[in-house]
Amino acid sequence: MGKERTDAIFAVLAQIMEESAEKNDMLEKLNVFKNILCGKMIPEIKRIPYKYKYDLISALEGLCKDISLYLYFPELINKMLIGFYKPNALTCQAIYKDAPLPDALPVILHGNSERRAVRGLNMAEKIVALSRTQYTDLLRYAKEEKFDLPGLLYALSIPAEHMNLNQAFVIMPEKGSILKKYDAPFMNAVDILVIEACECTTAHLEPYRNLSKVFVYGRSLEKNKELVEKYCDKEEIAIEYFNSLSDILKELKNKKYAAEYRNFCYVYYLENILFEISDYLSVQKSGLESSLAEINDNLLFKDKASGECVKNLQNKYRKEMQYITDLYYGNKEIYGYKKICDELIHQMTALEESAGVKENMEAVSRHMKMDEVLLELLLKMTSAYKGFPETNCKERVRKYCGIYEQVSGNRKIADVIMHDFFGDAQSKDDLKAFRNMKTRSIFVDRKKIDLRKQLSLSSKECADIVLGMNDSLRNVERRILGKYYLSKDRVNLAKKNLETALLNGDIKAGKIMVDNIELSERELREIADYGVKSAAIKIGKKLYHKVYVQSEHGRASSRDMEDCLKYLHIAASMGALDAIKLLGDIAYDEEGGGRAAEALHYYLTAIRKGSLDSKLYGKIGRLYFLQEDYKNAVEFCMKADTGESSCLLGYIYEKGKGCAVNEDRALAYYERAREAGYMEAGPAYDRLHEKIEIRNGKREAEKKKSYHSSSETSGYSTYSGW
Repeated sequence: MGKERTDAIFAVLAQIMEESAEKNDMLEKLNVFKNILCGKMIPEIKRIPYKYKYDLISALEGLCKDISLYLYFPELINKMLIGFYKPNALTCQAIYKDAPLPDALPVILHGNSERRAVRGLNMAEKIVALSRTQYTDLLRYAKEEKFDLPGLLYALSIPAEHMNLNQAFVIMPEKGSILKKYDAPFMNAVDILVIEACECTTAHLEPYRNLSKVFVYGRSLEKNKELVEKYCDKEEIAIEYFNSLSDILKELKNKKYAAEYRNFCYVYYLENILFEISDYLSVQKSGLESSLAEINDNLLFKDKASGECVKNLQNKYRKEMQYITDLYYGNKEIYGYKKICDELIHQMTALEESAGVKENMEAVSRHMKMDEVLLELLLKMTSAYKGFPETNCKERVRKYCGIYEQVSGNRKIADVIMHDFFGDAQSKDDLKAFRNMKTRSIFVDRKKIDLRKQLSLSSKECADIVLGMNDSLRNVERRILGKYYLSKDRVNLAKKNLETALLNGDIKAGKIMVDNIELSERELREIADYGVKSAAIKIGKKLYHKVYVQSEHGRASSRDMEDCLKYLHIAASMGALDAIKLLGDIAYDEEGGGRAAEALHYYLTAIRKGSLDSKLYGKIGRLYFLQEDYKNAVEFCMKADTGESSCLLGYIYEKGKGCAVNEDRALAYYERAREAGYMEAGPAYDRLHEKIEIRNGKREAEKKKSYHSSSETSGYSTYSGW
């Protein structure tokens, strides 16, 4: 077949088609969609540090091609697409001869929209009569001459006004490739694949992502048959065998293939892609909020230097949280991921409305496995709304749960997701159904991990789920994997997973490392820098001892003291009583330098946080005494009931500090302190005892003198001693 003959055919067809080619409003909407996608969404996604962002970009670009397919080939909208795999000339003639409506001859649709002639064909609404020779000659020419047109495809369809079976026949090219422009969209759109037995292998079926059935004709090859059937069973694809292509065409005339069929409903699929980034940002934000919650904002430090390290740690988490929030909502410099999502979804809805599809319970594409799409969308949506709630989010979750229930027929799974989002009590039967749910979705696996306690999953079961996720793991999954490897004595793998979680802000992972793995001082410092309390207290105590011992020999390093305070403050900020008391001790030992008030602050903080250390009460009493707050000094010294505190009480009552002088009570406290082994109480007791004895002796002498005087006068004493 010569080139002149082919050009003549295209010229004639173009002349016929251009008479009916009209401006397509859907194409304009698609261009707007593409502009938002390429000009705003893809650059915005590239800004976000999500590991699989380029997979999402690829999915969005693929979605745009899928939509383009229906807009360039409008005859395919809302039709069941039946694809014929690699038809030869005889097969094409058989299809042409036995078409469901013999009076309606095929329209040839070409994949190249650049040529004006072809563009007219794509917008055809007339019946175009081609002879069998012309039709098969075009196919043969494309093969022999290697027609260099991107996405070369020929589709055989019946125009809508002549269609009473909602079907469209698509001829898949002999040398189809997913690299060509429209090959992948056509493969995604095919609902039923008709394929000869000798060509039916898993490799040939895998590119068709949304198949519901496979019709095989001709003699089956037994070696492929078992593998193909296993693949179809796994992918939930029905497979049927026929003797000939004619039998398949007769089967397609059956009424069960004439039902209304939707294949232009992509808003849920689009949202499923878009909410993955929202889910990721929400998880990151929640993790930072959890870490920040472990830092006590109410712990007020008295000096700027000592509190600076904790404030820096708090600011670090706040800045990271603000950055994530800005990425999602936008600010003066960043447009905002959510705004672009809303624009894309709005434009997609407009496209669907132009195609006669409105968002409701019925507007679900039936050529895609929408139950899986909707399930993942629900899981991503509920996760995203926990981090970034919206005013109508509860209503949307209810609505989408209803759509998923209708599409999948699985109410229990929908109820588990909805009750988890609303914080309602879960049904045991619903949880059991969710636990036993078989799926390859990582988002379902993540939800099982989140609900592991409610699902009564063992540590081994959790580890098995996580191990099946490959490397796309959140902090909680890294932590679970770290614990699992520790139980197997695989310390290096455990350490690797826990370190990754810690680097992403998971403080709990750092605690597991400190409690279970032998770490160097450098590693402990690094872990403590992330706000891990147990690591900070270990380093703080070690440096405290080092500084304390070295200071006795005059070798104390100011850098060591700074680091000591830094790590003690990190631990203290998260409620570590040992760290709070040590900070008090450091200030207490330097009270001569004016740090008595600071020491008192730390000790009182420790008491408020539940410390029952009696020595602490004694120190607080002494510090109040130094501040001349004698009322509180007496109160805490009495609570302490130690030798030192009893001695101080003795001094207070002896000198009348804030109260009347009471030497007898003072002596009693000195005696109590001496009996408790407090060395300084002995001399104080002896001194006061001697003073009291001398005083009592003088009184006794005065009594005797008074007695003798009265006897000499009246013969009896008037002093009885009472």
